[in-house]
Order: sequence, then C-alpha cells, then structure tokens
Amino acid sequence: MTPPLPQAEEIIDASHLLEQYKRAVDASTIVSKTDLNGKITYANDEFCRVSKYERDELVGKPHSIVRHPGVPKPVFKELWKTIRAGHMWQGIVPNRAKDGSTYIVDATIFPITDKSGTITEYIAIRKNITELMEQRTLLEEYKSAVDASNIVSKTDLGGRITYANDEFCRISQYAREELIGKPHNIVRHPDVPGPVFKELWDTIQAGRIWKGIVPNRAKDGSTYIVDATVVPIKGADDAIVEYIAIRHDITGLSESQKTANEKNEATLEKIEQAVAIGVEEIVENIPVPAVALDGEDLVIAHNQAFDELFDMSSDDLTIQSLREKKLILSTLFNDKDESFIQFDPVFDWKLMFDPESAKVSLNTEEGEHVFRLAMRRYESSDEPRFILCFLEP
Repeated sequence: MTPPLPQAEEIIDASHLLEQYKRAVDASTIVSKTDLNGKITYANDEFCRVSKYERDELVGKPHSIVRHPGVPKPVFKELWKTIRAGHMWQGIVPNRAKDGSTYIVDATIFPITDKSGTITEYIAIRKNITELMEQRTLLEEYKSAVDASNIVSKTDLGGRITYANDEFCRISQYAREELIGKPHNIVRHPDVPGPVFKELWDTIQAGRIWKGIVPNRAKDGSTYIVDATVVPIKGADDAIVEYIAIRHDITGLSESQKTANEKNEATLEKIEQAVAIGVEEIVENIPVPAVALDGEDLVIAHNQAFDELFDMSSDDLTIQSLREKKLILSTLFNDKDESFIQFDPVFDWKLMFDPESAKVSLNTEEGEHVFRLAMRRYESSDEPRFILCFLEP
C-alpha cells in the first residue's frame, strides 16, 4: 500500500521548522559549503565574522583562503581522501583570518550526495574554540610552572600513585616507573605517627584540603622535609575522582630553624645558670636584650642591649616610664598585627601568655621588629621576680 502523500500544510510546517534549525546553527556555528573542487559556494555570517572576510571575498574562492601555514600538507591530503571516499572528516585545526590572526576550529566536514549516492558538494560545520584552546594553553603553562617549582604527585582513590613529576622523582631518588602504581607510602617516614596519616585520609576523603609539614624518606634512606597540601579532585557529579599533592621541599629551612632553636636553647641555659647571681649581674650577663621586673611591674634591672633596643636617648612615654622604674609592658608592643601576642594594660601581663616563649612585634628604635619573648620566673626574698629576654625569631 502506497503511503499517503504529505499535505501542503505539513510540508510548510516542516520547511518552517527546518529554517529555524538552520538559523540556530548559523547563529552559533561557522558554516560553509564548497563544490567538488573545494571552491566556496556558501559562507554564513559567522564564517564572515570570524574570518574577517566579506561574503563576496569568500564565495568562489578556494577554501584554502583561510588555510593556516602551520598546518602540515598531509593533514589536508588525509582530509580530501576521507571526504572524497564519502566519509565524514573531523579534526581541530588553526585557520588564518584576513588580518593574519589565527583562530582555531573544531571542524566536521560532510560529503553531500544525491539520490544516486554521487557526491555533489561538501558542507563544513566548524566551532570556534580559540578561547578554549588559549585557556588550555594557559593551563598547560601553569601546570609546567607548578611542576618546575614543586613536588607534584597524583593518586587514585586507593592512594596508588598515578602521576609523579620530575621534581618528585629527583628528591625521592626513585625513577618514575618505580613510583607509578605504588602506594604513596613508599616515601612515608617511619617517624611520622600513624594518627597523622589517619587524620590526613579522614580529611581528604571528606572532600577537604589537608595541609601539614612532614618528613619523607628517599630511596637511599635519607630524610627530606616537605610542606604538603593534598587536594581532593572532584568530577562533574561532585564525587572525588583522585587526589593531587603539591609539596615544597623545606629541608634546608627546617635545618636553619633547628640551628636557631639550638642557639636560643643555649641562651636560655645561660640564663638558668645565672639565676644564683644577683639580679643586676644576671641581666647584665644575658647576651640579648633583657629586663628584670618584680611582681608590681617595677624595673629591677636592664642591660645595655635592652637600652640600645629601645633607644634610651629618646623621650617617649615608654622610656619615661622606664626611667621612673615603672615599666608598663604593654606600651612596648605593636597593636596592629593580630598574629602576635598582644598585652592589655588592664590585665596582669604575667597571666597573659605562656611563660615559656611567645612571638611578639615590638616598636624599637629601628622601627617594627619581631622577637621571641622568653620569660623566666624565680623566687627571691619571698617575692616573685621576672626576667624577660628578647630573642631573635
């Protein structure tokens, strides 16, 4: 039975719908048609806009008018071989606009055939992805910069290494093939307690970033110390797909801090050894700026280094108070930076901070300066005495 012919109204509706589809494609996509020899027979508005040619400058010209010299000839040879065989060709290629600038397109070229299957023309539909490719290039450059200056690795959800950059291989002394596929604990240092790693995994598996300073162990058994940040990477459905760790080698910095701490400990030891001597002798023999106060904030003694630190020749209120043998300790400290311990004159400073050591910011004759403030308390004549020392951080 022969199917009924479509009614005129149906044909009109289909034609109207097809025209709307064509307008939608033309508004968002670069469209062109060529004859069998590659001469342009149709160029839509988007093609003209992106290529910066007028339509009459394109129609009748070979499509190579926008060919970029950076594309190898074999690419076009393969393109023509594909579409002349009646197959669709897809690829990402740069094109060159009229002003010489480059734009990048994701192209699909279809051979159009008649009822007999003979190719009559070609239609090319291309998406301008220049901005996307530029962002990708920037991302690659950023990745290269991160890789060049950091220890970078990625792991799967089970903690097995899926990526290790050159810096990771260098500092761990493992070849890349010795790392890929291995659990990340291949560089775990035995001195790191188990609870540290449990807290790390609990944090990143909950989708949060973990940060910490930990020692790692290289292939030869040596230790290097890293400041690590581990970030969970999520997919489009917000599920974690992998973890990336970015680490800085701070081994040298850690050694310097250790040396500084040892020097400070030596200074504090000298202070302890001098407790049996009179207060004036104690303070004078301390090799850093120091002052001794009694329980009423009265100055008992101060050494020359302290005088130089606060410029005893000046006439500000702090020094005036000191000359009167009454030191309001809070006047020595800056009140700008909340990261340092501050002192409120309303309260007793002796109850305000850890009596072992605290980092402080001071107003000195050289401007703002950061010190570690060490305090020692001892009993003398049934009255508490305090020695405050200003140590380099």
